[in-house]
Amino acid sequence: MSDSESPEGIPSRFDMLPKVLIAGDWRWDIYEEALASGFRSCGWAVVPFKTQITDSRLLGVSKKLKLGPGLFQLNKTFFEECRQEKPALIFLYRTDLIVARTIARIRRQSPDTRIAIYHNDNPFVGITNWLKWRHYLVSLRFADHVFVYRPSNISQARVFGAKSVSILLPYYISYVHYPESLAEKNRSIPVLFVGHYEADGRLELLDSLVRRGIPVRVFGTGWEEVTTRFPWLAAQKVRRVWGQEYAHLLRSAKITLGLFSGRNRDVWTRRCFEATACQSMLLAERTEEMCKLFKEGQEAVYFGSADELVEKARHALVHDEERERIALHGSLRCRSDQHNEIGRAAQILDTLGFS
Repeated sequence: MSDSESPEGIPSRFDMLPKVLIAGDWRWDIYEEALASGFRSCGWAVVPFKTQITDSRLLGVSKKLKLGPGLFQLNKTFFEECRQEKPALIFLYRTDLIVARTIARIRRQSPDTRIAIYHNDNPFVGITNWLKWRHYLVSLRFADHVFVYRPSNISQARVFGAKSVSILLPYYISYVHYPESLAEKNRSIPVLFVGHYEADGRLELLDSLVRRGIPVRVFGTGWEEVTTRFPWLAAQKVRRVWGQEYAHLLRSAKITLGLFSGRNRDVWTRRCFEATACQSMLLAERTEEMCKLFKEGQEAVYFGSADELVEKARHALVHDEERERIALHGSLRCRSDQHNEIGRAAQILDTLGFS
């Protein structure tokens, strides 16, 4: 018998737990599913709601333009799910198909239910993003709390009427990202970068390492458009990696690079926590925020220019004991500060007054 099943008239263990309804597209394990695991570890029951329009007749207009009958039906279903489940907390994870009037209606129907909204990208920058995420942006004023990814988003969320805003850092996943034992360590990759391509100078940084004789292995998306200009990159056949394969790469890397999106104005990235959790030495762009998370030269290494990047990478590759010591201390810091899905779920509950 599952947690949600019980003899008639007898509450199930699931029904006796406080409920959080997590709405999102539920396509990637690192997002909604990982956070759901964190909530379960905190003693909460999770009700998943997929914000997907499945009727192919309604999908085109409703999905692309975010209007029409498919959108209306999805919001009706979402409202009914919230009404029936009566969750103590509704957590909207980068939802672009739940509209503001639905959230306002839920507030009127269930005034004791707490509503939190989060986005792990940057929906506040650019007219294209405004059009894509307009339902998300208009909804901010109806939330009890808005969680954002980076410091610059705090003031931007308030412009759209958010009353209470704070940062929810990215996180590593405790059951995926962990260090190998000493006997299992095989540091076969000198320098690793996993991430998407964008024209923010990251390719030039990687190329500066390769031109000075430091091997770099690249994984991620969007690199096809630039591989023809860089033979060393074309030879790698860059591809997306995920899950356990991605974690294994981190554990195999002597150095993992942390390069931050210029387009999104990032000051940290998810990789910083995943790499340190897997006990790879993090070599990241130097930001004030990163220096507060990991002590420079002790728990991570930072750079501020291409020359400094090459210098720090070259030094780390020939000083094995120092590099492994920094990797170990970084991993201990990351895990002791609980930068994982459980820590983030606990932070959400504490912020909303449930702890």
